[in-house]
Amino acid sequence: MARRVFDQWVPIIIARIEGAPSDQDHQDFLTEAGELLDRYRAEKQRIVLIVDLSRAGVLSARQRKAQVDWLQRYRPIMEEVQVGMAFVLPSRLLRGVLTAVFWFVPPPTHYVVASDLDEAVAWSIARAEASSLDVPEAVRHAGARIFSELL
Repeated sequence: MARRVFDQWVPIIIARIEGAPSDQDHQDFLTEAGELLDRYRAEKQRIVLIVDLSRAGVLSARQRKAQVDWLQRYRPIMEEVQVGMAFVLPSRLLRGVLTAVFWFVPPPTHYVVASDLDEAVAWSIARAEASSLDVPEAVRHAGARIFSELL
């Protein structure tokens, strides 16, 4: 599993996950994500997180359990730090599945399940601005193009 987190355009953060993770890769990702949230909390930084799952593989049952445990542990911090989350899934079927999951276990913040990065970035900019966060002019001007160049 390849994973990259781009946080040079705070308050908009993008995490891209590619491929199916090994158990160790998945645990490493959860550890890094927790450290990132802890850092933003310590800095009193509020963010909008875009999770690009357009190239992600499927999690095993063990990994899904670890993900649920992590979400329960970090939910209070996510509520404090995140003003929004956008998930990128090009598949209409997978967007529907994720939306249905969120009916039963809603994320700790406002969210959108987007079909592409353009939609996710546009929503994230609007969400950040609605929360009185300063979005860098470069991000407002370029939108998803600024992130596409990094990915």
